[in-house]
Amino acid sequence: MAITVKELVFPEPSKPGIIQFLAACTVPRLAATSVLRFLPNDVVQRIARFAHHPPYLPAFPIFMAAKEDEDTVRMNLSVDISLERAARCRLCDLRASCIDVTDAPHDMRLRMANPILVGAVYVEVELTMAWFFAEFVCVPGGDEAASFGMRLDDKGNFGELCVDLIHGETNVGSIAEFDETWDCFHYAAFGFFVDMNRGCVTLCFNGRRGPCVPFPETSNWQRGVYLDVRRPVEGQDDEGRSTLCGCSASQDLPSFASPSSAPAWFGRPSSIAQLLADGELIARVQDSEEEDAA
Repeated sequence: MAITVKELVFPEPSKPGIIQFLAACTVPRLAATSVLRFLPNDVVQRIARFAHHPPYLPAFPIFMAAKEDEDTVRMNLSVDISLERAARCRLCDLRASCIDVTDAPHDMRLRMANPILVGAVYVEVELTMAWFFAEFVCVPGGDEAASFGMRLDDKGNFGELCVDLIHGETNVGSIAEFDETWDCFHYAAFGFFVDMNRGCVTLCFNGRRGPCVPFPETSNWQRGVYLDVRRPVEGQDDEGRSTLCGCSASQDLPSFASPSSAPAWFGRPSSIAQLLADGELIARVQDSEEEDAA
């Protein structure tokens, strides 16, 4: 089993201008003659965030420490990189924005290298060939019990294709806006608009905006929100095409969001109960029947 890296990404370099600005505000020897010393402390603190939190870079780590009894896969690099950059790179710092997962284990889990810590960011994961049970999951504070996200599924007996909302290991229901919006062995794009200012995530799929879900109150989401891609591959199709998994991010609204719709993206998050009551979330029929039988 093997994973082939198709594209590499590199973190943005630090911003020395911000460091110099902060020095002029806070270092006594420099601040004594600078008008910047009159800035309120809360303003300086807010500016300082830009020095420590560059724009979010969605990427998968290539090299990680192996755990005991953990299955391993072969990692191949299939990218061009300049000799100059290669000389300055450490293997442990390499990150991939696109990988070929065709020969990877079906139950594999890919966690993005860095958590989302501040601001609002839109992260999108693309699969060149979608298959049942592929998931894009948000893990607030690294707490698996509080995780939630989207899963590709059908409404029983390979009927109407749907996208389910999952919470932990529980299938909460199908998202009405995403019914019949994907097909097997076709392109699919999961999206999360993560808003760390309001503590919520807006779910998106294939260019459509879905419900806005708050982080569970029991999670420590302020510590950072991790993003996982789970079971992204079934294998090659009849034509021998490979499955690529790529990720990207925007510090603004998604490209498919019109300017006039901006207020809706920052609307009030809805609880699971409210989404079910409003019809945005449809409880699974087979789950309800099982509950009635019990």
